[in-house]
Amino acid sequence: MQVEAERAGVVAQEAERAAREAGLLADESERLAREGGAAGQQEEARDQSLLTEEVAREEEVEEEEALVEASAATMVADVAAAAAAEAEAVAEASSARTREARQLAQEADRLLEEATAALSSGALSGPEAESYLRAAELESTRAHALLADAEAAEEQALNTAMNAEAEAEVAEGMAFAATDRTGELLDEDAPAPSGAMYSQVDDDESDITLEMPSVKKDEA
Repeated sequence: MQVEAERAGVVAQEAERAAREAGLLADESERLAREGGAAGQQEEARDQSLLTEEVAREEEVEEEEALVEASAATMVADVAAAAAAEAEAVAEASSARTREARQLAQEADRLLEEATAALSSGALSGPEAESYLRAAELESTRAHALLADAEAAEEQALNTAMNAEAEAEVAEGMAFAATDRTGELLDEDAPAPSGAMYSQVDDDESDITLEMPSVKKDEA
């Protein structure tokens, strides 16, 4: 009986020790679980922060590229508008030369008709009359040749001006599109619609006003 009692006591002590060890293991497991959860949250927060920074950098690069594109498109539109205005001025000068050449040709024709009529009526006769008629004919021929050259130059100048105007309109449209895209990107990051951060862009880059020249062919 005493041996069995001693053996029972030993078993009880072993059971108690095992229970204490199990409790310690449970406590340790709980501690490790808490530390692991905290580490996981920190890792998740760190990953989220890195992702947010990467997105912000990408948006910043995209905005900078859009600003450069809008600025370049605006410069191209300004140059195209200036070229169109210059081409219009050339076309107008060419039309003025054509009008002058037409008037000279009409005057030469009138003198030739008068010389022919005078010679036919006998008002002019002899070698001097024939010389005068030949001179009038040469002057009329020369005036009409100059008129043909002027008309050809005018047509070419008008075509050049119309092409320049069309190119300027295309460039203006591209500038508007690029500026609108930039404004949209900047508005997405603006804290409030009334924010003044990008008012300079809205005022200086969005309000592109390019006056397109109007080319009109001179009517005879």
